[in-house]
Amino acid sequence: MAEVSTIRLGPSIGRRAKQKAETYVLILEIAKEMFEELGFEKTTLRKVADKAGISPGAIFKHFENKAALLAAALFADIEAVQEKALNSIPQNETLQKQFLFVAGEFFKYYAARPALSKILVKHSLFIEGDWARKFNAQTFRLIEKTGHLIQEAKNQGRIRSEVDNQVLASAFYSHYLLVLVLSVKETAIDPNDALGKLETLINQTLSGAMG
Repeated sequence: MAEVSTIRLGPSIGRRAKQKAETYVLILEIAKEMFEELGFEKTTLRKVADKAGISPGAIFKHFENKAALLAAALFADIEAVQEKALNSIPQNETLQKQFLFVAGEFFKYYAARPALSKILVKHSLFIEGDWARKFNAQTFRLIEKTGHLIQEAKNQGRIRSEVDNQVLASAFYSHYLLVLVLSVKETAIDPNDALGKLETLINQTLSGAMG
């Protein structure tokens, strides 16, 4: 009986998966550069493909349109900033300082790429479909974590027990978003100035929540 040869697909599939992942990362990095340099309107998928040295079809395998490309290019960065911030919140600090720490990490990220930040803030409000759900989930995780911080402050007697955690956490996030929108309208984002404005808003809100 003839010996049946064994077909080994693992290494080949692994190489293709690695190449696909590397192409994906390359597309995102070039997209961020071009969005920042040319703006959203003047950046096209074809221009991104040309600079990446790939065919336009290769981009469409990953992204259905330019809005999806923008969302993907920014989501991973913001996710990384958020996860790092939430995992590094200083302990034994006031609720205000804890939230300002997290907000400060975001402000520093946006300040490093002001042109890209303007595009993000402008277009993130109109992202639809799966990416909208991903960004919403990202925001909800931040609000949920803030709610946990508020509960800890309650347990320590620094916040009245009848205060609604979700409402107060949402108010904090609303203040942060307002300051962010106002900041990206400026020529450059000053993280310290943004934090100062946010601290004023948070303290004003907490003045009605403290026992």
